[in-house]
Amino acid sequence: MSAIGTLETGALQSGLDFPATMPATLSTDDTNFARERDRLFRRAWLAIARVEDVPAPYDFMRFAIPTVGTAGILVRDGDGLLRAFHNKCSHRGVALVCEDRGNATSFRCPYHAWLYDVDGVLRGIPDSGSFQHVVRAENGLKPIACETWNGFVFVNLAQNPVPLLDFLGPFGDLFEPIPFHEYPTGVEMTQTVQGNWKGMIDASGEGYHISSLHRSTLHPQVAVIENPFQDFHDPRYLGLHATATLGRNPEWLPTTPVARFVLETIQQDYLEDLRRMEAKQGIAGAPAINRINLPNFQIEAITLFPNSLIQIIPNGYLWMQYWPTAVGRTETSIRLYGRKAPQTHREIFAAAHIQAQARDVITEDIAMVELQQIGLTSDPEGQQIFGGSEYLLLRFNNLIARFIQADDLSKMLQDL
Repeated sequence: MSAIGTLETGALQSGLDFPATMPATLSTDDTNFARERDRLFRRAWLAIARVEDVPAPYDFMRFAIPTVGTAGILVRDGDGLLRAFHNKCSHRGVALVCEDRGNATSFRCPYHAWLYDVDGVLRGIPDSGSFQHVVRAENGLKPIACETWNGFVFVNLAQNPVPLLDFLGPFGDLFEPIPFHEYPTGVEMTQTVQGNWKGMIDASGEGYHISSLHRSTLHPQVAVIENPFQDFHDPRYLGLHATATLGRNPEWLPTTPVARFVLETIQQDYLEDLRRMEAKQGIAGAPAINRINLPNFQIEAITLFPNSLIQIIPNGYLWMQYWPTAVGRTETSIRLYGRKAPQTHREIFAAAHIQAQARDVITEDIAMVELQQIGLTSDPEGQQIFGGSEYLLLRFNNLIARFIQADDLSKMLQDL
């Protein structure tokens, strides 16, 4: 499955030609960024939270879509229904909610005390006699389309968005059985990247760079003789989305005392996760994961269009999001989820070490994306060249172009 010829065949089946190039302007031109902002991020379904973030009635949290400047409120009403609104009072536009999260049966504007129910209805206007012209039914909180899939909360800024399940397509059906809810414990790392957002997606879409860029971090754990450039296995194209599988080096062992200490600490739980995986249980044992039963499975790498990556590993998953705020600037969010929170000092240390390892790998990718931005900006008439192992990158960028160009998204999705 990992031969370059096989990968090229997969790419050609996606309507992509080799050799392939992309103009530098896709990552450096402000006009192109404006098209992505208005025609992609304002029309696509965007994952913004997990249902565990607002578990109880009247729980709320603030969220942001920095690409388009949206400030939002996600709230669970008294019936358990999740709703999303613009964080904006209808009176004079003041941000209504200032706390990151909490529990409330209503929201009161801090400026003039206009009052809203959690369903968005405008309930109270001080000195209402001065506002007799205001129709309360027409001046509640402005809603944002909000739906859930397998515990992920999505919003869409379009007035009449395509249904979420249509947007997810075959991906939604295939990955619906994955028990993400069994891994509720998460930590988040954030960072600003001085580079184009697509470069961060691309960095996770091929293994070609692992042996050079990650030679001291990730490479020893995944390198095997029969796959020297860490080609991905079993690529699957699922409408707008995609997934592929990567194995690990079964002979790898930690070489430093600290790393050995960490492995000893997590070994019992990790072996339990491996047993559950082999028994087709847990997150990595779901039928959609490692479909080809690759020995020594390491990662199922999922691209959730447009700006999320989900990497499923035997003992949890990573959720990465990339929010462009300018053509050469991206806000990143990396969340690591596991079955349970560390309890002992030993477990807390081990968890922190694992998080630091993930941070180091991601930081190496960020450094390259920032250097890439310098190079592409220097030569705006230049291009990027792609090889056979970079088929997922080509397909992803091809889909962005098709999505931006499509006036009828329903038809575009049907044609994929």
